[in-house]
Parts: sequence; structure tokens; C-alpha cells
Amino acid sequence: MDEQSTNEYQKMYIRLHNPKIKEALEFFEQKKKLQSELRERLDAHQVPRIGNERAINRCARRYRKNIRLEVLIHYGGNPLKCACCGETIMEFLSIDHIEGGGTKHRKEIRKNGIEFYWWLRKMEYPDGYQVLCMNCNWGKRMNNGVCPHLKLKMNNKLDLFTGKIL
Repeated sequence: MDEQSTNEYQKMYIRLHNPKIKEALEFFEQKKKLQSELRERLDAHQVPRIGNERAINRCARRYRKNIRLEVLIHYGGNPLKCACCGETIMEFLSIDHIEGGGTKHRKEIRKNGIEFYWWLRKMEYPDGYQVLCMNCNWGKRMNNGVCPHLKLKMNNKLDLFTGKIL
């Protein structure tokens, strides 16, 4: 065996038998698959690639926005609103893990941003998620899983129907 074929054999052996490398390779294969899916959808719109980057970017942004909207409507209903405070502006809304642990979960599945929305859609919208505005989502994170709105309602014994403090 010459030196070059030995190096290739060693690289192949490491790839096949090292679990971390195996995980990384699977992750990159998934990412390539998602990218090719997006490219296929762009091609379906018959947008010439060379010299037409603006149109491609516009189409990709529209596609990502539609995926996000589809997921938000599934978890938040139509019309969209925050499950806690009732915020309705789409740009402020996001997906929240009801039981917490969202960062850990996203690291486990290696999905962030739009990839997470794709993952939710691909997994056929699993339970355990809700739509919250960014304020409620952040407030929930900072208050050990309880949104400040709910905390205020519980402390002041706020009547949810009339909005008056009892």
C-alpha cells in the first residue's frame, strides 16, 4: 500500500468509526439536503441564477417567510397572536417550548432559525410548542418559565375576564 492510499484508508476509517465525526457528517448531509430542496424550489420558479441574485434572494426570503407563517399559524391559530399577551404583529412572534429547554433541544437537533421551523414542519408539528411574542418569550426565560404577565396576574389576582385587580 502506498502512502496516499494509506492516508485515504485512515480518513475513511475515522469517518466510519468515530461517532462525533459520523454525527457531523450526518448533520452536513442534512444541511446539503435542505439547501438542495431550497434550490429545487427556486428552480421551480424558473429564476435564472447568473446575474439575477436579487430575484433569487427575494424568492428565498418569500419562501422562508411562508414556512415561518405556516408554522406560526399551526401553533398560534389564525389570526396569529401571542398565547400570553395577545400580541398580533407577526414580526414579534416566535415559537416557544412550553416546558422550557428550547436552547438545549435546538442544540440536540442542530436546528436554529428557519431550519427549526423546517424541522417542525417536517416532524408534522409535534406537541409541546406555542406562539409567544419575543417579550413574553424572553420574560418567561428570565423568570424561571413564567411570563411576567402571568406572574403579575397571579400576584395581583387580576380578573382575566374584566382586566380589573380584585
